[in-house]
Amino acid sequence: MLAQRSRPVAATAALVAWSCAAPQGLAAPQGPSLAGGTLAPYEQIAGAAIENKGIARFERFGDRWVLTILCKGVHSIYLDDTAIDLNQYGAGYVSVRYQYVVRTVDVQCVRAPCPPVQERRVVLERVTPLTLSPEQAKQRERDCQ
Repeated sequence: MLAQRSRPVAATAALVAWSCAAPQGLAAPQGPSLAGGTLAPYEQIAGAAIENKGIARFERFGDRWVLTILCKGVHSIYLDDTAIDLNQYGAGYVSVRYQYVVRTVDVQCVRAPCPPVQERRVVLERVTPLTLSPEQAKQRERDCQ
């Protein structure tokens, strides 16, 4: 029972730590904004933007939205504020085109002083809903294309 209760705290810490650090991956050519990071293996250059490989979905994480990409694993990152109504996509799968931006945010901490941190977020440019059967979704996630 205790292990079940501690999971959200660990997940929160992992997501915050991941969002504050650039993902490990391949160096990107000049073009889209990676906000000081590198192109991850589950991303590809699409014109002047970045596009996910595999499949993606939007999820609520507390009072914030995250983009979760399913491509040889599960990869989540905070979304920057957007005018797009993400509720319309429900639990469905999407393909997204985006850029990265770095925001300075204040954090709550256990022991003061706590300086603001740099948080890398996704700025959505385009969302394309995908109509996939469960089998197609699993295959696309495995193929990571």
